[in-house]
Amino acid sequence: MQSFLLFKSKSLDYAIDLEKLEHIMMIPKLTENADSEAVSEGMMDYNEEIIEVYSFREMIGLASAFEDTKEMFVELKKQHKAWIGALEDSVHKGVTFTKTTNPHACHLGKWIDSFSSSDEEVTKVLRSLKSHHSSLHKSAIDVLEHYEESPQKAVDWVDSHVKDMYKNTITYLDEMATHSKQVASDSQKLLIINDSSRTYGLKVDEVDNIIHVEEGAIMINDSLRREDKYLTVSGVIKHDNRLISIVEQFNLKEST
Repeated sequence: MQSFLLFKSKSLDYAIDLEKLEHIMMIPKLTENADSEAVSEGMMDYNEEIIEVYSFREMIGLASAFEDTKEMFVELKKQHKAWIGALEDSVHKGVTFTKTTNPHACHLGKWIDSFSSSDEEVTKVLRSLKSHHSSLHKSAIDVLEHYEESPQKAVDWVDSHVKDMYKNTITYLDEMATHSKQVASDSQKLLIINDSSRTYGLKVDEVDNIIHVEEGAIMINDSLRREDKYLTVSGVIKHDNRLISIVEQFNLKEST
């Protein structure tokens, strides 16, 4: 029996020997190090020691979490532009409104419900965004009720109330986008790895699970082994109908 920590970067599944894991934590403020490798995110203090923090995304050639976060906010704006457009079509043209009135059901609502930040300014913006976004979606219920009484009353309600809620939601969404770097960092997790007597941090998108695996479920052989620039994959684990790559070691040079 062997124990592994499972983690993700986007939709890719990886595992490391649990014995190499020292701690899982939120990502603190990091100090940049100009002499570090390209995959380094900076330095941090850990247990009275200065350790380096690396990006797993960078190691495997994925776009940074920062870039994905910026794209996410652009897409969220598009989705809510389509939402208000659908509501306007409903009251002006009599088109059935099929968008959600539940603020927790859309992509932005699900993100708001799942996200938290260690940064006071981001938390403040998040609180305002949550309030205006909730009011926006719920306002559609009033609009549709007004439409049953009088289509013109519904039009007036959209013009006098709902459009302001939409503008406020977009304003705070834009403000949140200015904090994309912090949001990206807060959305990830930091693994503290103790590997060959060296301790360092590894930024990953998501910590999935800790599993205990029978030897028969671990496939390690030369055909599955892959040595990349920054890591060595020794094989795969079969778990929950998934094949999960096992990271045997990280090929990282310590900064001088």
